[in-house]
Order: sequence, then structure tokens, then C-alpha cells
Amino acid sequence: RRSSTTSNIAVRPGSFLRFVKCDASLLENVRKAVEEVKAMDEIKNGGVDWLVTVSGLSGDDRKETAEGRDLLMAVTFWARMIFTESLIPQLAMRNGCAMCIHRGGLDAASTRPVDLDDLDMKNISPYSFFAVMERTGQLIDGIFKELALRNAASKVRFLHTTPGLVVSPIFEKWPYFIRTVVYILSPFISRTPEQNADAMLSMLAEGGKEAREPVGSSVFEVRNEWGEYKEMAGWIRTDPHASGRVYEAFRKIAD
Repeated sequence: RRSSTTSNIAVRPGSFLRFVKCDASLLENVRKAVEEVKAMDEIKNGGVDWLVTVSGLSGDDRKETAEGRDLLMAVTFWARMIFTESLIPQLAMRNGCAMCIHRGGLDAASTRPVDLDDLDMKNISPYSFFAVMERTGQLIDGIFKELALRNAASKVRFLHTTPGLVVSPIFEKWPYFIRTVVYILSPFISRTPEQNADAMLSMLAEGGKEAREPVGSSVFEVRNEWGEYKEMAGWIRTDPHASGRVYEAFRKIAD
């Protein structure tokens, strides 16, 4: 897949393409991949304009990685946040943007705190993909808010968004009746991968001119797939210490 994927990526003059192999389910591999990226001369000397994290998978059965982490959490949360925090110095060199595209959506209405002593989701009952994604979305809000606070002078923009409903090959794995409904309604409720990519790029390029959550020179934003500004998760918004607690829980495992 490496050769077929890279051959389909258009590289503009003056740009470069590097493929770094990483099994994002293992945090040890993620840390090694981050160091490999940071060691590239173009990154080390030129910084990072945009960092887009979108790693993910699906499944309703809880599985553990070789490191004992919940598989869904490892790929959709730990890997993304480790990459983001590790590359903040490089993003700061370019006043860059870290975008996390989270398939689980944005849950601003939720005021129920995530159990920070159960970040491997062992006590969720019933365990499901959507239950994990709902919690992950709130945790991303907490981490991004705290990273903005801790790097307030960096001018880095932290953007949490969702892809919305994208008609992609993953739908072929869904039950027939769901696929039928989605394809019938797709002109009204969904986008193609190409349309979605254009929307994500537009948000990246805007530069946070109307950011809802400025933190010093840094910015934290929550936006939906249409670019509309949304509120962060309720308990992250109302509890001034929530983002700090989320970050500390993250660091205990990320380290």
C-alpha cells in the first residue's frame, strides 16, 4: 500500500514527500516515528505548517494492544496526541496549525466527565465504538485546550474537527440496509472524500481569524465539518481545571 498510496500523492515544486511507517497502535512505535520525522532536515530546519492527525479504526469489541492499551484509544487518541504535542516546537517555527479530525464527532452538550482513571476503557458497559469515540472527542478537547494554554506564546493553532459523513470505501463493510439509506441520502447529508478534503484544507488555510478560544497568541478551536464554530465539551468548558487533569492523565501514560 505504501507504493500505491505515495504514487497518488501530488507533490508541488519545492515540496518533498517522505513515508514513515508506523503501527500507531503501539505507543513505542509512535514515539520512534515522531523522532524520525523531527530528525528530517526539512522539518528540523524549516518547521511544520500543518499537522493533520486522522489515524483511526472501528470495531465494537474491546481489544488490547501488545502494550496493554485499548486498541481504539491507542490509535484514535494516544497516537494523535503524542504526535501533536511532540511537534509543537516545529509548528511554532511556522505559526502552524495542528488539526485533529475525529470521526466520533463533537459532543459539546456532554457535561459528564470522562473517567480519567479508566483511559483504557475497561469499565465501559456496554463497550462500543461510539461509546469510545464520544469519550475520545471530549478528551481531545481537553488536551488541545491545555496545549494551547501551555504554549500560549507559540502562535500555534489547535483545531479539533470532524469529517462528518463521508461516502468512502469503508461503507462497503456496513450492513446492506444502512448502505442503501446512506447512498440514497448522500447528495443531501454527505460528501465525497475529495469534497471533504477541500473542506478540511479550507479550515486549515483560514488561520483561525475568527477563533472562539484565543489563548494568548495561541488558538484553540472546535469546528464541525462545515467549518462552523462549536463549543468544546461541556465539562471541559465549565470546569476550569478539567483540561489540566486530562493533560496530566495523558502524560502519565504517554511518558
